[in-house]
Amino acid sequence: MTSYELITSHQERLDFIIKTAFDIICKKIASDSITIFNEASLQLHLGTVLKDIGHLYEFSKTDRFVIELEKSIGGFAHTSKSKGNARCDIAVSYEDENGVRSLAFIELKYFKASKDQNSAEATKDNRFSLFMDLENLEKYRSLFTTPEGHPLCYEIALAQNDTYANSAARSVLKTGNGCWTDESRVKSDSDPTLLVRYTSKKPIDLKGNYQFEWKSYAPDKHCLMIKMQ
Repeated sequence: MTSYELITSHQERLDFIIKTAFDIICKKIASDSITIFNEASLQLHLGTVLKDIGHLYEFSKTDRFVIELEKSIGGFAHTSKSKGNARCDIAVSYEDENGVRSLAFIELKYFKASKDQNSAEATKDNRFSLFMDLENLEKYRSLFTTPEGHPLCYEIALAQNDTYANSAARSVLKTGNGCWTDESRVKSDSDPTLLVRYTSKKPIDLKGNYQFEWKSYAPDKHCLMIKMQ
């Protein structure tokens, strides 16, 4: 009996495209093929790679790969980062004559090395901003979930300082009533909601479990992708 290859679903394609684009960007940065100066620069380069690959994976006459930068998202009651409306760094989707077939949201962070030798406070603030992105991604996921399924959500971060990629940064951020600091993480799995309290910052409400697995290409080139499950 002859077996036939199946064309992957729109969501499977989106996941592959985003992971492939991330891998390409990291390796281009590592080889100095491109230079990232700030978060806007990262958004531009990643968006360009996503667009090129996305169009290659349009397999029918009605397939349409769509990318939007700084996508405005309404319906936000409140998060630590956004009030009323949010702006997602990159939103990508596959659409056809029946509307949106699959949707993905990507938040970006670029942590430039501080000129100040005593940069611990900046590192804390940067990690806090990454947690705020995760909180927003959880909101996107909730807002755009349909009976057909969830949107895909990713956090992508690049860092020049290897502090982010050390053993502490690789820990698992689990659900529970917890306190995350530079030195320790205390958690209680009996509480279904995680409140991340960072120094004097306001609490962040996170519901998911997140693994921080940085890829280090050089002393000043570290890349992270977190896919929301």
